[in-house]
Amino acid sequence: MGSGKSTVLNILKELGFDTCSADELIIEVIYTKYIKELEPIVGKEAIINGRIDRATVSAAIYKNRALYKELSDAIHPLIDHELLLRKEANKGILFMEVPFLLEGNHQHVVDKILCVYADRTLQLKNLYARGLTDADITAREAHHFTIEHKIATSDYQIKIQGTKADTRTKVLALLRKLPTNP
Repeated sequence: MGSGKSTVLNILKELGFDTCSADELIIEVIYTKYIKELEPIVGKEAIINGRIDRATVSAAIYKNRALYKELSDAIHPLIDHELLLRKEANKGILFMEVPFLLEGNHQHVVDKILCVYADRTLQLKNLYARGLTDADITAREAHHFTIEHKIATSDYQIKIQGTKADTRTKVLALLRKLPTNP
């Protein structure tokens, strides 16, 4: 959250790699394709213009741990299914951005794990720029594993510290380390 995952994914996409974002899957596929399955959990008020409204759901789940768990339990198998479909359709390296990879137990969907993280000052700056308050951040972080745990369980790491150009240099260095770099 606010660590630069999307920036890294966009750089990989610019370099010509196939990419997939679980957040985009949730918004574009899960929240449209699976409305009937999720409506009993999110409620009719969360369905706006034939879609589940992400802002409405986010506001509710980060304040209600039971609702968060119920929705997560329903969504995670759907995410797995959709991610696996994309992986099977891909012929080369597919980079997936899966914010809750470990928390949602999605490790079996990927071959290797890249942890993208930022120092706390930069992370908070990014989150404040999104309009989140300290209370919002604390509520959301309660659902995440620590960055130390994510680093320890990943195969590769990129620490975001500077500009997009600096990040691009780190991405290029990572690509040179990959055993199947095309």
